[in-house]
Amino acid sequence: MVSLKTAWGKVKAAAEVEGRRHDNRHTFIADIAESGEASDETIRDMAGHVSKQMLKHYSHIRKEAKRALVRKPEPKEEPPVSIEAAKVLAKVQ
Repeated sequence: MVSLKTAWGKVKAAAEVEGRRHDNRHTFIADIAESGEASDETIRDMAGHVSKQMLKHYSHIRKEAKRALVRKPEPKEEPPVSIEAAKVLAKVQ
C-alpha cells in the first residue's frame, strides 16, 4: 500500500511541479472565495471548515475581489422613455 505522501511525491515529480498538497487546497478555496459565486457557508462546507474563524484566513482574497468590483465602472443605461414622452421629444426635435 502506498501512502498519500508517496503518491503525491510521484505525481509532483511526473508533472515537474513544486508544492505541498495543502497549497492545492488553499488555491481551491481562494479561487472560490475570489469568484464571489459562493457564500461563506458554501465555502466552509466545501473546505471542511467548521467555523467562520478558519475562513477568515482567506478573507483578504474576498476583500480584494470586493475592492476590484467597486472600482469597476458600471455601464450607464439610458432611462426608459414612455411612449408619450417619446412623442413629445419627436415633436420638439
